[in-house]
Amino acid sequence: MAYRTFKLQIQSAQALRYTNYIRGMRTYAYVFICDRNDKCISHKAKTEKDGDGDANPKWNFDVMFSIDIPKAEQHSLTLVVKLMSHHSARPDTLIGEVRVPITELLEWFGDAAEDVHKVVNRYVVTAKGVEQGTLTFSYNFGKTLQHPPPDPTPVKGQSKVWKILGSVPGPLIDAVMYLA
Repeated sequence: MAYRTFKLQIQSAQALRYTNYIRGMRTYAYVFICDRNDKCISHKAKTEKDGDGDANPKWNFDVMFSIDIPKAEQHSLTLVVKLMSHHSARPDTLIGEVRVPITELLEWFGDAAEDVHKVVNRYVVTAKGVEQGTLTFSYNFGKTLQHPPPDPTPVKGQSKVWKILGSVPGPLIDAVMYLA
């Protein structure tokens, strides 16, 4: 088996479809991985609501996944980022989403060093299938390991805090959210 750590930072979005004209948009994102049947196979990580950005939110939100590479290829795993607009008086509104196949991200990354971060801009696609706005994120992959990566709990004395979100049944993906 081959595993790689997939570190992702959801940085910002620009020119999103405006969904809340009364109070301004408080935009947030759900980040997860799904299979070819559109079944979510990881826990959903959620950014904070950006109350200042309206249609141009900024998050710099870090999340990390442990990817079983052969299973990612076999099950056609896809990174999904759903952008939402928070409303206090009614249900939140889906602004749009970005979908990127994990194999595509692996191919773009290639054999780059672990400290290299690739920056990606992808169109946000609305529920009607229209491209409106862009999402910017950066990512990198750790080196290939023969066993799942160790628990990312920091060593005593480190200032970073890791929160384990949990693992899904089976060894496909373990989701871990990085809190700064």
